Order: sequence, then structure tokens, then C-alpha cells
Amino acid sequence: MLNQTKIDRIFSEFSEKIDHIISHIKKDLIQVQTEEKNPEGLFDFTISPNDVCALKARLPLGAIFEKFEEVVLDFLLDITEDSLRNIRYVLQNAINEDFQSALNELQTQLNNFPSEIALHPLSDRIATARTEIFNELKTISEWFRLTRPDSFQDYPLSLAASISCSIMQSFSNTFTYDSSDIDQQIMLKGTTLPSMVDIFKILLDNVIKHSGLPNKHAASIHANRIQDQITIRVDNPVAPKSVDVCAMDAIISKLSNWESSGSINSEGGSGLYKIKKILSVDLKCISAISYSCKDNLFSLSITAKLGEVLL
Repeated sequence: MLNQTKIDRIFSEFSEKIDHIISHIKKDLIQVQTEEKNPEGLFDFTISPNDVCALKARLPLGAIFEKFEEVVLDFLLDITEDSLRNIRYVLQNAINEDFQSALNELQTQLNNFPSEIALHPLSDRIATARTEIFNELKTISEWFRLTRPDSFQDYPLSLAASISCSIMQSFSNTFTYDSSDIDQQIMLKGTTLPSMVDIFKILLDNVIKHSGLPNKHAASIHANRIQDQITIRVDNPVAPKSVDVCAMDAIISKLSNWESSGSINSEGGSGLYKIKKILSVDLKCISAISYSCKDNLFSLSITAKLGEVLL
């Protein structure tokens, strides 16, 4: 009975050590590092004066906001990658050593028991646990990787629309949509997913910001394909006289000139200009943007020859 009590105490202490290691990972390590609250946090977004200088060097003189945004996001991705790389290293080394040390101590304590006590099954299980913990930590460490566009799977266009709609609903509880008229057979390469989500977000953002209807933001999304060309159209009700037709005509005209002049490669902008840049520069396709406004229904249409990115 004395030996049983001692074994129970040993395993209770071992359990506390394992709980402590797990708590240390969650509460101290997988945190954003700050000097006051989480000095051990492995997500380190500290920006030094040298980092600021390097960031400025990446920006061309007179850069527009979109270029600034692109450079800053790339910089943040770089330092995020550094943090994730460090997390993977800590999990596979320092944390693995903590678990192995706890197992070693458990085995040492069990070895001190008289040989006539049959503890061999426990020793065998501890040996197995060493390998299992090593493999599990290696698997978990792989969670801490950024998902890059080239790792996205091929997807239906309807998925990009669905993601964008979900994002818009998180910002506006008055936003509703109907995407039933999207051709489910339109498939694109995974690398285009971020671009297509951006395009839908811009189109849907227009519904919320410029409809003139404060309590009703409803969008109807349509998409079809003819050979290597797709057409996307978003319809939404608008308040009377809320659409400045002259301004829209000027924007559509400028978009055509913008592309033919070649300045699209150096200019960014927002809204329809950003859509045009995504299509022309990022996806390298020929495209046209048009609109109509009739009977308080506003429609924005995009026609794009996507070529090789279509499946």
C-alpha cells in the first residue's frame, strides 16, 4: 500500500509538471511580446529605428498610399515570418526538452522502486511517449506558418464571393446578399483567391457606402463564363438621385485611358481603380468595367479574360 501511495504521488507531481509546461506555452510563449505584460511572448513585433529606416528605403519618392500600404504589409509579413520561425524552433527544441526532462525524471523515480514491482509496462509506455511527444510537437509547430497564395487550392468563384460577403456582414448587420446566380462551374487557380476576394470586397463595399440607403444594404451577385472570359455583376437598390452619373461616366472613361497610358503600373487608387489594377497588373488580364443605373437599381459589371488562371 505504501508503494501504491508513493506511485500515486509521483504521477501527481508528473501531471503538475506537464500542466505547467502547457500553461507556459499558452499563457507566456504564444503571446505578443510586450515589455510589461508578456516579455517571453514569441510574437515579436518590435520595430527598431533601423527597421524604420529600412522601411523608408523601400518606399519610392512620392509613393501613393496604396504603395505605402503594400510596403508596410510586406514588412509586417516578414517580421511575422520571423516570429513564426522562432516559435517552430522553440516548440521543437526547448519545449520538447521540457517534456523529455519531465519524462526522464518520472522514469528515474520509477527505477528506484524494488525490482519485484512490475513497472515494466510503465517504462515501455514512457519510451513510447517520448517519440509521440516529439512527433506531436513537430506537427503542432507546422501550424505556425503563414499561408501564402501559392499554397491555396483551386477553388470555385463562388467561394471568393462567399468569403467577401462574410467579411462585409462582420462590418454591417444590415448587409444581405444573394449569390445563387453565380455559375458554380467557374473554377480558378488557388493563387488568384486573395485577388478575387479583394475584387468582391470592393464591389460589395460600394453597396454599403454609396447606396444612399442607411438601413438596407442588399446585393445580388451574378457571374457567368464564356470560354476564357468571365462576367461578374453586382446589383443593389439605391436611393433616388444617390448615383452621380456624371462622376461615374468620368471614372469609367479614366479607367480606359489609365490602362492604355501604362500609368496603371505605377498608380494605385481605391475602389474601381484598385479593381482595374488587380485585373491588369496582378492577374495580367484584359478587362472592362461598366455600370448602369435604372429604376433605382445600380449595377456594376466586370468583364475579364482570365485566360490561364481559369480551369
